[in-house]
Amino acid sequence: MEGNLAMNAPASETAPRRRQRRWYQYSLATLLVVVTLVAVLLSTYHTYVKLNEPATSVFLRKWGSEIYNGESIDRVQAVLGPARAPEDTSWIVDHIRSDPDSYPDGLEKGDRFILYEVPHGRTHTMTVYVQFRNDRLVNHVPSGIQVVHFAGP
Repeated sequence: MEGNLAMNAPASETAPRRRQRRWYQYSLATLLVVVTLVAVLLSTYHTYVKLNEPATSVFLRKWGSEIYNGESIDRVQAVLGPARAPEDTSWIVDHIRSDPDSYPDGLEKGDRFILYEVPHGRTHTMTVYVQFRNDRLVNHVPSGIQVVHFAGP
């Protein structure tokens, strides 16, 4: 029985040698687990961001993409929510008169304003005045809000 060396050799010498993987090689199962984990994490983050989106961001997005000059008061309030009449409009009237280039529709007798108070962070409020003439939106600038007042402690 001396002729069969494989039978007499220790097990470690006869077992097929497993090829060592390089650092950048991985199995298909590992790839699947990693891709699934990344997808779950991104989905969770997206949901968290959407649920915690600041009210000002929501308001400004609607203001810039869903509201247009000439909209009725009812349409504006349907998109942005209910508003209230401001107690004093003298400062905004003065502001429009002092900066006519920023307000192409200007100011006419009978124009009315409504205001939105939008929470901005935990302690501040963004106040937006919206101008209407004959119950139609005027001086709307989709890229931003012209008259904003931030209040807080």
